[in-house]
Amino acid sequence: MHLGSKELHQKFERQKKEILRWSEEAIVNLSEEASAKASELSTKLEELQIQAALGKAETTDALKDQEKKLTALLREVSAKSQELSQDASIKFKDFKNDGAELLEKWQTSFDMLKLQVLLGTADARDEWEEKKAEFNASIDKFEDRLSKMRNDGKKDFSNFKKEMSAAWEHVKRGISKGK
Repeated sequence: MHLGSKELHQKFERQKKEILRWSEEAIVNLSEEASAKASELSTKLEELQIQAALGKAETTDALKDQEKKLTALLREVSAKSQELSQDASIKFKDFKNDGAELLEKWQTSFDMLKLQVLLGTADARDEWEEKKAEFNASIDKFEDRLSKMRNDGKKDFSNFKKEMSAAWEHVKRGISKGK
């Protein structure tokens, strides 16, 4: 089952808020780590925050674009987190494990959103084709009726023309006899 456009956008915005909240917590926890890897991860988390804080995706294309950027950043954060966890403190390793689960959940959720968008697009395309076929059938019926009316009109005009010619001849004969 796919989500409607409005529901899809609302779900995506909720996920962005969750990512923003989590990245803020991660940056606070990283402040205790004083290594180059921690600094790199902190920078990636800040990029993730910026991306998650972007305005609402008004169109499906904008949503897809934001989703691609967020997914790429989530993967980068996950990779940096893996690197850091090898030499980080126990406290950060626990946080990294929680973060890895959350990142996986969000990536799965984003994949579901992508699928829902594709299903919605396919359904819309199918509906469009169906409506287009109905419209074309209506046009064909209208053209058939118009053609029939033209033919009937030609026949009626031909009959009218004959009757008028006959009446005119009758009038002319009547006028000729009266003189």
